[in-house]
Amino acid sequence: MAKEVNFTEFKGVELVFTPVSNDGHQFVVVFNLKSGDVVMLDSKAAKKVESKKRKKTGFELAKLKSAFDIDGSAADDSKATIVASNCGLFFMRHMETYMGEQFEKYQCGLYADPRKQVAQLNKLRNKYAAKILLSPCNLLSAKILGMMNGK
Repeated sequence: MAKEVNFTEFKGVELVFTPVSNDGHQFVVVFNLKSGDVVMLDSKAAKKVESKKRKKTGFELAKLKSAFDIDGSAADDSKATIVASNCGLFFMRHMETYMGEQFEKYQCGLYADPRKQVAQLNKLRNKYAAKILLSPCNLLSAKILGMMNGK
């Protein structure tokens, strides 16, 4: 039996980020509770879908774009290879940078040039790994910090 959702728990919440994993590919669906838009932030090229009202939810389905489209360049095969092995990084970057702005104006800040993007993704990989490993939520963070300090 499905659990009923108490929508008063979302009072004051504007954006709800929902991680999605589809056969090993990760992307983010963002529900903008203020505007009623639903946005899919994905690193793979996706068809653009025209907005249309959804009767059951009251949300609009926004246009779908790839991370490369978001940065203003068309996706091609060389970029698809980079994307395939880094979709988790795109996923994290979208969660970090999307603030509910008009979807057509959203920029995730990743370079369109694949060479520059690889270096940028490597830096992000290190940043996100450090944040996760040293987070107070990680029960082993003190042990990891000790190992880093040579203890």
